Amino acid sequence: MARFITRRLAQALVVLFGVSIVVFVLVRITGDPTALLVSADARPEDIERYRTSLGLDRPWHEQYLHFVGHALRGDFGNSFRHREPAIALVLERIPNTLMLTGAAMLLAYSLPILAGLLSAMRPNTALDALIRGIAICAQAAPSFWLGLVLMMIFSVRLDWLPPTGSSTLRGIILPAITLSAFFMATNVRLLRSSMLEVLSRDYVRTARAKGLSESLAIRRHAFKNAAIPLVTMAGIQFASMIGGAIVTETVFAYPGMGLLAIQSIQSRDYPVIQAFVLVSAITIVVVNLLIDLAYVWLDPRIGLEG
Repeated sequence: MARFITRRLAQALVVLFGVSIVVFVLVRITGDPTALLVSADARPEDIERYRTSLGLDRPWHEQYLHFVGHALRGDFGNSFRHREPAIALVLERIPNTLMLTGAAMLLAYSLPILAGLLSAMRPNTALDALIRGIAICAQAAPSFWLGLVLMMIFSVRLDWLPPTGSSTLRGIILPAITLSAFFMATNVRLLRSSMLEVLSRDYVRTARAKGLSESLAIRRHAFKNAAIPLVTMAGIQFASMIGGAIVTETVFAYPGMGLLAIQSIQSRDYPVIQAFVLVSAITIVVVNLLIDLAYVWLDPRIGLEG
C-alpha cells in the first residue's frame, strides 16, 4: 500500500509540474494585463513603471522560476485586481465549489443507480425506452441552456427556487441539477450496459440456480462488479465537474472558484488564474488517488500493482 501511494504521489508531482508550466504560458500569451489595470490617461512611462512593479518586464523563465519558488511555499502572489493574496481568494471560494460539486456528484451517482438498475432488469420494455430516452436528451442538452431553462421554469414562472446560486440548500439545487445532468445521463447508460453484461455471467446464473432471489443475486454478486466502471468514471467526472462548474457558476452567479476564474480571466489576473488552476489540479489528484484505492475494495483482484 505504501509503495502504491508513493508511486501515485510521484506521478502527481509530475502532473502538477506540467500543469504549472501550461497555465503559466497560457495566461501570458493572452496579453499584457497592465493596460487593463491602469487608468485610461496613464502615460507610457507610468505604464512601464507599473509593469516593472508587477515583475512583468522580466524574461519568462525568470518569472516562472519566481512563480514556482513562491508557489512551493504557498505564495501565489497578490491579485492584480483585488490587491489581496491570490491563494486566499481561491481558498475562500473553494468550499462553495466543493459543495456544488459534491451535490452534483451525489445526484450523478444516486439517481442513475436506481434508473440504471430498473432499465437493466427490464430491458426492451417501455420503462427501459423511457429511461434511455430521457438519458439521451439530458446528454444532448448544453449545461448553460439547461441552467437558463431551469431558472425560467422554477425561479421565474413557479417562484419555487432563487434564480441565483448560493451555498444554502435552496440556492444549490438548480446549479447542482444543471452541473450533474450530463453525468447522470452518462451513468445511467453506463450502469445499464454494465449490468446487462454482468447479469449474463456464469456466476450470476449459478447464484440464481442455487435458489438465491433476484434481489440478493444482484446485490451480492452483480452490482459490485457492474459498479466498477462507474468508479472508474468518478475521477474523470469529478475533474469534468470542476471544469464545468465554471459555466454553471457563471450562469447562476454562484460564488465559487469558477466565477472567480472567469472574472480573473477577463481582467488577466495572472496570480489568481494560476492559483485557481493549481488548486483545482491538486484537488483532482487527491480525488483520483482515493478512487484508485476504492477499486481494491470493489474488486480485490485488481490489486495495487497497477
